[in-house]
Amino acid sequence: MKITLTSMSRLILPILTVVFLAFITWQIWKTERYNNAIGLTETAQIYQAEGDLPAAEKLYFQAIEIFESLEDKESLAELFGNLGLFYANQDKLSQAEQMYLNSLENFQALNYEESVAAQYDNLGSLYAIRGDRKSAKKMFLASLKVFQKLKNYNGIAKQYFNLGNTYYLSGNLKKTEKMYLNSLKAYESLDKTEILVSEIGAKYDNLIALYLKDDNWSSAENIFLRKLAFTTDEDSELLDKHASLGTFYLKYGKLQRAKQMFLKGLENANPQLRSTCYANLGVIYANLADFPNAEQSFLKGLEIDEKSGYEKEAIDKYAKLITIYTKINNWQQAEAMFLKQLQLTSTESDLADKYLNLGNFYLAHNNDKLAEEKFLKGLEIVNPQATTARYYSKLGDIYLQRNNLQQAEKMYLSGLEIAEKLANNVDMAHNYTNLGLIYLRRDDDKQAEIMFLNRIQLAEVSFEDQFTTPFEEEFASVFEDEFEKQTTLANKQSMQKSLTMSYTQLGTIYAKRGDESQAVDMYLKVLEADIDEALASETANVKLHKQVDNKAILKQIKKKFNDIELASEVKKNLLEHYITLSDFYANANRADDVNAQKMLRKGLAINEILAIKLNLSKYYTKLGEIYTNSNNTKQAIAMFTKGLTIDKTLDDKANMSAKYTRLGILYSNQADDKNAEQMFLAGLELDKVLDDKDSLARNYSNLGSIYAKRGDGTNTENMLLKALEIDKSLDNKANMARHYANLADLYTQVKGYWKQAKIMYQKELEMYEALGNKATMVKKYTNLANLYTKHGDSQLVEDILLKALGIDRTLKVNNRTMNLYSTLGSIYAQRQNWQQAEKIFLEGLEINQKLISSDKANIYSNLGIAYKYQGELSQAKEMFFNSLQILEELGNPNTVKIRRLLDGLPQQ
Repeated sequence: MKITLTSMSRLILPILTVVFLAFITWQIWKTERYNNAIGLTETAQIYQAEGDLPAAEKLYFQAIEIFESLEDKESLAELFGNLGLFYANQDKLSQAEQMYLNSLENFQALNYEESVAAQYDNLGSLYAIRGDRKSAKKMFLASLKVFQKLKNYNGIAKQYFNLGNTYYLSGNLKKTEKMYLNSLKAYESLDKTEILVSEIGAKYDNLIALYLKDDNWSSAENIFLRKLAFTTDEDSELLDKHASLGTFYLKYGKLQRAKQMFLKGLENANPQLRSTCYANLGVIYANLADFPNAEQSFLKGLEIDEKSGYEKEAIDKYAKLITIYTKINNWQQAEAMFLKQLQLTSTESDLADKYLNLGNFYLAHNNDKLAEEKFLKGLEIVNPQATTARYYSKLGDIYLQRNNLQQAEKMYLSGLEIAEKLANNVDMAHNYTNLGLIYLRRDDDKQAEIMFLNRIQLAEVSFEDQFTTPFEEEFASVFEDEFEKQTTLANKQSMQKSLTMSYTQLGTIYAKRGDESQAVDMYLKVLEADIDEALASETANVKLHKQVDNKAILKQIKKKFNDIELASEVKKNLLEHYITLSDFYANANRADDVNAQKMLRKGLAINEILAIKLNLSKYYTKLGEIYTNSNNTKQAIAMFTKGLTIDKTLDDKANMSAKYTRLGILYSNQADDKNAEQMFLAGLELDKVLDDKDSLARNYSNLGSIYAKRGDGTNTENMLLKALEIDKSLDNKANMARHYANLADLYTQVKGYWKQAKIMYQKELEMYEALGNKATMVKKYTNLANLYTKHGDSQLVEDILLKALGIDRTLKVNNRTMNLYSTLGSIYAQRQNWQQAEKIFLEGLEINQKLISSDKANIYSNLGIAYKYQGELSQAKEMFFNSLQILEELGNPNTVKIRRLLDGLPQQ
């Protein structure tokens, strides 16, 4: 069959059309799949932000499957990197590592060098968190190499800084300094931006801290001046060098040095600079409790400020002078300074309320007698009703504090009458709440409830509702401006405090009546307010390693408050979350222990009123832990004891056991071994019922320590062997090592048991070897050598010390083992192997040239002896002098012995 060109073209055209349409369809499919993956990623991010991590993880992996099917390496690389951070924030370091490695592999395939460097950086940070400094250093160096190739100085600087941190944690301060200096050099080569300046300031401070650790003030001062030159705006004039250094020394508590700098700074002709120097001198004198000189310094600075019109500086000095005058009870001068400060900081309307301001001033300084005097004086002459209401309110506060309920009630009712006429919600709220407290103290719950409910109703009134007519709406902004001036931050805080107080007291009233459901609702309102306050606080935005922490949990809790379908028992259990609030504040990055304890106390009070026993036990435990950490043993014992009482009523054996152990340790720390023994024995009985082997071993060990203190060798051995047997079954090598050590100590003290002691010491070392804990092994070998020395086994001591020395050299840390070198060198000296002794002694000295210790003094004296016997008398004399200098600085009586050695040297 003959096919013509025409017929062939007719056949090809439809085929091409089909292929083209298929290609278009495939492209549309790819786009849809890609968009689907992006959508999954975005939804996952929302879940992550809300704290629903399992749902987020699931969607991330669905997105990965799609990107893999599309062979989209770029999207995969980015998503793997994000997942690395996702897992790192949850402390799932193994999963994070795998994600970062996946991301790195994809970026390497794409030859995206900057992204490759970023993933090396992420891996380095991850290994650093894990404590694997060797791998961390390797990653940071790899990242540095890429950034150097790209001439990315920001990246170079960051990696040098990371390496500096790594060396710092390893104890290599010399390398740390070098890396930090390289980092700063790279940063200083960049164009200055506002962000860069704020970031680099902390880097300078790290290097300054490093020098201060070595007491190297000269280098610290030099870096501070470099920081000043880099962080100061080029357009602005640099501060006087002496004044700047004064600020530096003041920051680090070197008051005398700072004083010298500021006195030199006063020689500068710039009046503003001289004013600042006087202010800082005043602060220094005040810190030294030299109030006359502090007063004179602030007054001289104030003279400059008033003459030159430096209002801000003057206000600050007025405040400082007020503090001084109140400290020395010169209230007349304090008031004069306050009134001058008021003239600069207040509007005309505020100045008109002179006595109100003075009363508040005295209240702020805890002088309620003078405050009352000013408020009463103001009440006699004031005209505006709004101001009169405030005077009544303030006087009510003073009388309530003195528990003069009749006078307080009279003041609050008078103020309330005016505030209601003026619809002044702030004053009404304050008066309703405090009247409620007065009626509660009189046991008039009904009247108190009315007051608190009136306060709560105010929270539902919108201030905008006051502008209802068209005419009023037209001028609403005018009133709003005036209202903005009145509702200062203090007023807002006062409103919130009165609202929270009202909900709390209503909860207590309803609980006393037996209306638990209504009481819980009130307390949940209090919890919600406390959560809002926590989330609004500055600490809420502290950058944590765990980005999804208690903050996300708090948001989740809030969502449940308004769920009317929640069972009353479930609502009641939500009150347990005051513990979550406490954890939020107590986080190491926030370290707000005051608020952490406050939340626990509030939660405890609420749960005590509602008699929620399970929650109470948790609160007592948490408070016990806080008091333990702050070394308040008495309070810690009280909390754990109360918790234990509740656990007994609940027959909660696991928690009872845990508290017996805690109490035993606390009593033991107070040397109350009788009570400690009772606690550990009680814990043991429960551990046997629970078959809790960990706790059993712990309590046997604790009892062993108590019997050891009493000198009861038989019971000590019995307890330790029982603990050892259990930990062997659990393969807990760390605990086994501890038990072997305690048994060895016991056998060492018993005559004729040295052979058993040696076996225990050897077993202990085997455990540390199995754990790979090199630093501890060195310490143990050294201690063991000292012990064997007493038994005269020179060869065994040498073998042990050489093992310790071999391990110590691999640690590459200027270490704790001066004694190791001293002892080993002494062995060689006893054998008159002077060359080997000299080598070991010199190696010991190299550990830390700046270390001042008796071990170092011993090494110098031993070196002196070695040089003496080798006929190197000048070197021997130098070594003896070095030893003598250290011993004199330490106040060590061995100075007499060293002087004899010096006197015994042959004259040259």
